[in-house]
Amino acid sequence: MKKKLNFKKFKKGVALCLSSAMIASVVLPASVEAASWKQNKTGWWWQEDNGSYPVSQWKVINGKWYAFDERGYMRSGWFLSNGKWHYLGAANDGSMKTGWQLINGSWYYLNPGNGDMAANQWIGIYYVNGSGVWDQEKTKDLIGWIQSGNRWWYRHADGSYTRNDWELINGSWYYFDNAGWMLANQWIGNYYVGGSGAMLTDTWIGNYYVDGSGKWVPGKTKATAQWIQSGNRCWYRHADGGYTRNGWELINGSWYYFDNAGWMLSNQWIGNYYVGGSGAMLTDTWIGNYYVDGSGKWVPDAKKDQHTHKWVAETTMINHPEEGHMENKLVSPAEGYWSVVKHPAEGHFENVLVSPEEGHTETVIVKPEVGHYENVNHPEEFHMETVHHDAVTKTVDHPEEFHMTTVHHPEESHMETVHHDAVTHTIHHEAEGYYKTVHHDAVTHTEIHYICNKCGADMGTTNESINAHIDYHENLGEAIGYGQREVTITDKAAYDEQVWVETKAAWDETIVDKEAWDEQVKVVDKEDWDEQVKVVDKEAWTETIVIKEAWDEQVKVVDKEAWVEENVYIVDEPAVTKEVWVVDKEAVYEQKWHIDKEAWQEQVWVETKPEVREDVYVVDKEAWTETIIKNVCSECGAVQ
Repeated sequence: MKKKLNFKKFKKGVALCLSSAMIASVVLPASVEAASWKQNKTGWWWQEDNGSYPVSQWKVINGKWYAFDERGYMRSGWFLSNGKWHYLGAANDGSMKTGWQLINGSWYYLNPGNGDMAANQWIGIYYVNGSGVWDQEKTKDLIGWIQSGNRWWYRHADGSYTRNDWELINGSWYYFDNAGWMLANQWIGNYYVGGSGAMLTDTWIGNYYVDGSGKWVPGKTKATAQWIQSGNRCWYRHADGGYTRNGWELINGSWYYFDNAGWMLSNQWIGNYYVGGSGAMLTDTWIGNYYVDGSGKWVPDAKKDQHTHKWVAETTMINHPEEGHMENKLVSPAEGYWSVVKHPAEGHFENVLVSPEEGHTETVIVKPEVGHYENVNHPEEFHMETVHHDAVTKTVDHPEEFHMTTVHHPEESHMETVHHDAVTHTIHHEAEGYYKTVHHDAVTHTEIHYICNKCGADMGTTNESINAHIDYHENLGEAIGYGQREVTITDKAAYDEQVWVETKAAWDETIVDKEAWDEQVKVVDKEDWDEQVKVVDKEAWTETIVIKEAWDEQVKVVDKEAWVEENVYIVDEPAVTKEVWVVDKEAVYEQKWHIDKEAWQEQVWVETKPEVREDVYVVDKEAWTETIIKNVCSECGAVQ
C-alpha cells in the first residue's frame, strides 16, 4: 500500500505536479518489490509485489488471517464481520485469534475454523453468555473419557462409572475391571479388546478369529507354516498350503531337503551335503571319515584316517528341465505425427492505482455518555500504624545422618589336580538303502442321495436333512420335488507311499575324541560376597529454627466512620468516540494487462495408434538329461 497524502495541505500547482508524477509512474516501468508489511503514523497495511494492497477484505498472510478496512489499513481489536464478532489482537498484531482467549480480564471462545465469537452456548463443560464471556458460575457435569496416568475410565453424567462389565460407548464395546479401569490388549472370555480398549470384530487375533459380534469362532483356524508328521515321515506345510519338492528349503535357520513327493529326507548324502537324523543339513563336522565345512559342503581333501577304499561305480541320471524367461516384445510400433501447437501469451489484469484517495480524519461520537443519580456509600477513613512482632523460634534435634554402602569380598580358593578319563563317543551309522514308491488305490463306497429338483442341491440321506431342505424352500414360498442319485463316496483317496528298502544294516562306531588327561582345577573354599556397611555422613546435632521472622504489622486505625452521600451523579458508560476517515475524493484505479508469458509454439506428437507389446516366453536352454558316474566306497560311503 502506498502512503496516502493529504493534498489539501499543498498548493494547487504542487498537487498537479504530484498527480502528473504518479500518472507517469504508471506508464513507466518500475522495479518489482517483494510483498511486505508497510507502516505509517496511521497504521499498518500489506503491499503486494505489484504495489497494490487489499481493501475492505480478509486476507491470509503467512498462514494467518487479517482484516483490512476501507482505506487498506490492518484492523485490530474486536471486529464485526458478517454479523459475527472476531478478535484481531493488539494494534501491532492484527492476526485473527481462535480458541480460548483472555481479553481485558475476561475469557472468550473463538471458533477454531472461522474465528467467530461463541455466545449463549456450552464449550465443553464451560458456558459463554450472550456477550461471549465465560460464565464461571455456570457449570456442567463432565461426561466422557478421563485419563489418569496411562489408564482410562468413563464418567457418566451423574458421576458414576461402570465396573466389572461391558459398556457400549459411541458404537464400540469396552470392558471395565473391578475398579472401573478400561482393559486393553487382552481376552475377556470369548471376546478380545484391542489397544484402544474397543472390542475387535470380524478379524484375526493371532491364530484365532472373532466374528462380526466380536465372539471367538472355535472351529475357524488360520493356516500357518508348520511341520506335519505322517507315520515316521515328515513334510513342511507352507502358510498357503503348499510344500517343497525335489529341493532344499531354509526353515528356522537350518537347511532341509525334500524328495519328489515332498517328504523330508534324513541320514543320507544329498550330493555333497549330508542331512542328519533330524533332517537338518550338518555343518562343520565329520560324517564318518568325511568332513563338511561351515556351509555343509563335503571337503574332499580332509583326512581323518587312512584305509583302503573299495570303489563301486554308481550311475545317476538327472533330468534338467527347460530353462527360459519372459520378455516383453514390441509387436507393432506406435503410429502418429508431429504437429505444431501455438500457445497464446499468458497474462492477467492488475488493478493499478492512478490517483490516490483524498480525505481527512474526523472525531465522531459513537455513543454518548450514560449515567444516573444514586446515593453513594463512603467507606470509613483510616490510617495504618506499624506494630513490631518478635521472631518465633523452636529447637529441633536432628538424628545422625548415614547411608549404607556395599563392600565386596573376593572369593577364597585353592588349586587341586583332577584326572579326566578319555572322552569317546559312539557314531551310529544308519542302515543304507533306498525308497521305492508303492501305489495304493482309493477306498470308496456308494450311497443313495436325494437331489433337489429345484436348486440341484444334495439333500443328503437322512429324513432330517431332507426335511430341513424342504422347509428352507417352503419358507421362501417355493414348492419342490426331489429324486434319487447314486453317489460314490471316497473314504480314502488314492495315494503313493515311499517304502524303505534296506541294502545295508545299521552299525555303531566308537571314536576317541580326547585322550585321558590331568587338569589343575580351582576349588572355591568360600564364594565372593557383598556386605552392607553403615557409613556415618553427619553426627546427630541440635538446630534452632526460626518459625517466623520478626515482623512489623500494619494495623488499621479508624479516623472517620463510613457515611452516605445522597444524590450523586454516577457515570455508567463514558462517551465513546472514534477516529473516522472521511473520503473527499475516491481513489482511481484502472485495469492494466500484464504479460506473464509470451506467446510460443511447441512441437507435439499426436498418436493415432498406440504401440502393441506382448509377453513372450523365450527358451534359454532346452531340457536335457545328465548322466553322472561316481565311484562310491562300499565300506565307508566315500565318494571319489
